[in-house]
Amino acid sequence: MSELRLEVLERHHMETIIIERNKVLEVLRTPYRINGDMQETYFIDTICNRNSTTRYWAVYDDDKFVAMGGVENIIWENGLAELSVLVFEKYRKQGYGKQAVAMFLDNAFNYLGLENVYGECYLCNSIGVVFWKTIIKKYKAYKTILPNRKYYKGKYWDSIYFNIKKSNINGWDLQSI
Repeated sequence: MSELRLEVLERHHMETIIIERNKVLEVLRTPYRINGDMQETYFIDTICNRNSTTRYWAVYDDDKFVAMGGVENIIWENGLAELSVLVFEKYRKQGYGKQAVAMFLDNAFNYLGLENVYGECYLCNSIGVVFWKTIIKKYKAYKTILPNRKYYKGKYWDSIYFNIKKSNINGWDLQSI
């Protein structure tokens, strides 16, 4: 794996995102499959909208599109946003997620001027729980368990909710991730 880079999320990325998103419904707040029309509407209304409260990027390793994500639900006046990352299936467990999160946090804190970035991982996502616990520890995030946050496959699941403060990672080095 070389050093990752963020690129503008473009229309040609949408087909890959649909396929990868639809594979992991257990990690999503909205656990239903989407089609091309739905993704196109999201792309136009959210990704391409300068006034959107979402800032997403494509994550590349050389010429490979390996992940996407960024921050969403931005509340500018409170310096707050939600972290989102989707590492594509064949690139998981290779360190891409950790590097992507570092780049998203760098953009959130140092370019968008945010002070807090929060996230949530549903306990039905066992691989995600391990990943996010590592992120929580690394960035000294506040964490708590929220009960009954997701209904999936006939059951309500709790979640790990966490908040990363800019001041907890001030002076960090992106290369050390």
